[in-house]
Formats: sequence, C-alpha cells, structure tokens
Amino acid sequence: MAQQFDLTGNNAIDQGSVFSFSILYPGNVAANTFKSQIRKTFKGDLIADFTIAATYNSGTNKTTILLSLDSNQTANLPATRGINYWVYDVEMTPIATPLGTIRLVQGDVEITAEVTLNV
Repeated sequence: MAQQFDLTGNNAIDQGSVFSFSILYPGNVAANTFKSQIRKTFKGDLIADFTIAATYNSGTNKTTILLSLDSNQTANLPATRGINYWVYDVEMTPIATPLGTIRLVQGDVEITAEVTLNV
C-alpha cells in the first residue's frame, strides 16, 4: 500500500519556482525505473511529469529518490485556488523481480498562484 504524502500547505508547489522533494527507500533500488505524474483527477488530464533521479547510499543502505520540477514546468501548472487539489503518485518498476509496478507514494497537490511574472 502506498504512503500518503500530500503536496499541500507548506509542501505546496509554487508556480514559477523550482520544486523538489525526496523519498528514502530501504536497500538499493537506484537501477529500477521510476515514474511520477500530476493529474487533474485519477486517470484524468496530465498536468506534469516529475523528473526523477535515484541515488543509492551504501553507508545507510538506502536509496534517495529525488523528484523535481523546474521553474518553467511549475510556471505552466494551473493554480488550484486553495480548495481544489490535483493528484499525484510515484511508481517504481523493479528490474530484477517480476513483481510489477509498485506505487510508493500518493497524495493531493496544491499549486499556489504566481503573482510576479517575468516580463
């Protein structure tokens, strides 16, 4: 079962700003395939694809999975206006086992509107 982690409130995505967060996963899963998307609703219109980088630390025996959006991507995200939320999840497809795709994290997404624009 996926962990719930909402990107709302203090964790909200700000339009026009770089955004990133990381997940620590036990063991070395850095070679696996990862995918994460923001959508308007489950199976709804695609809003954005996260860029994902996974790095294994042998000292802690954990993999850091870094998800990010650059400022150009966030500038194009539609604001949620504080009452509506988009949804996202993070999926991992192991390369060494026939388990299939595993959903690691899921949650709601709040996009705060950008006021100051580049002109």
